[in-house]
Amino acid sequence: MKTKDRKTEAALSPEGAAHHPFGPSRWPALLDCSQYEGKASSADAERGTALHKLFARVLVGEEVEEPRDRFEANVVKLATQYRLMHLEDKGDLAIGERALLVETLVWLDVPMGPVSDIHGWVDCAFMDRNHVLHVIDLKSAENPERDYLPQLIAYASGIVTSTDFDPVAVCFHLAYADSGREVTVQMPADEVWCRYEELYESIQDIASGKRKPPRQCGWCSLCSKYESCPAPRAIAETVSATLSDAPERWPEFSPARKAQLCVLAEAVSKWAEAIRSQAAADAKAGLVIQDEAHGIFYAVQERKGRFVIPDVQAAWDILKKHLSAEGYRACLSVNQTELKNALKQAGVKLSEANALVERCGTRLPSTTVFVRRGAKDVA
Repeated sequence: MKTKDRKTEAALSPEGAAHHPFGPSRWPALLDCSQYEGKASSADAERGTALHKLFARVLVGEEVEEPRDRFEANVVKLATQYRLMHLEDKGDLAIGERALLVETLVWLDVPMGPVSDIHGWVDCAFMDRNHVLHVIDLKSAENPERDYLPQLIAYASGIVTSTDFDPVAVCFHLAYADSGREVTVQMPADEVWCRYEELYESIQDIASGKRKPPRQCGWCSLCSKYESCPAPRAIAETVSATLSDAPERWPEFSPARKAQLCVLAEAVSKWAEAIRSQAAADAKAGLVIQDEAHGIFYAVQERKGRFVIPDVQAAWDILKKHLSAEGYRACLSVNQTELKNALKQAGVKLSEANALVERCGTRLPSTTVFVRRGAKDVA
């Protein structure tokens, strides 16, 4: 792995470069299904590009217009949060010459079978005074079926390889435009590099042609091969063959059959989600989704954006004639991450901020979650 010179970097700016077929942004999907191929372009992709441009402008301190919807409002809020985090920490820039790392080319330049010069752009990255490398990536929508961590691990490896940084840990930040939520994962640096080697080996196999059969996963709606993919058809055939196993007969089934049906239900849910996504895209494009003979009609419908109350004190001034203080407090919820960031911006140390936040609320009891596990996890 090595860094390219500035001329090469400028020539391959994000504005004009296509996604590399094995670039870091495609690692999460490829590792889920090695047959995945991204679509050339779509309305969702164009929307994502526009949100990333807005994110970059706010990161470097540019003035931006009033947000037109909640997605843009969330992007402005998140970018402002990261900009303040960096400016207050006064940490070192990872790469680049701007106030923050924006649209920086990360090269993972190693032969991978027929492929080399794997590149991608990380939205924002810097190393703080505690020698923790922060890698930040904006996503348009949050999807629990998609694990984006492999992409950010690849970015972290490219950053460290092309700088003199030697972080003790890496903090990965995933920022979601649809919800305004941030999810962070921090890992020791040694663990990150070990994980990167494992991921890279898997991508190398895929790039050299060692691909497994297609499988239903959270990336189906973004795959250009989905319409001709045999995976959903195999699931549909399995469903047709097992319709007699109705939920009402559940007590009759053996433990093994129950386990098989749970796997089938999971696959059918993903299949249904992918079908709805494809149908919605067609309807948005003006294509007809209907079976007039049987009275089945589908269409897109405009819905109001989620209503939020950013100033709870101003809202209380309006509502206190109608609600008691206890009744109003019962309606409120506070985002723990935002509260910690507000305390940090007010000059409170992180350890003290964590303690203060813990005193402000009550943790709910843990819950038991039914999840699918691998054989090695059950032994």
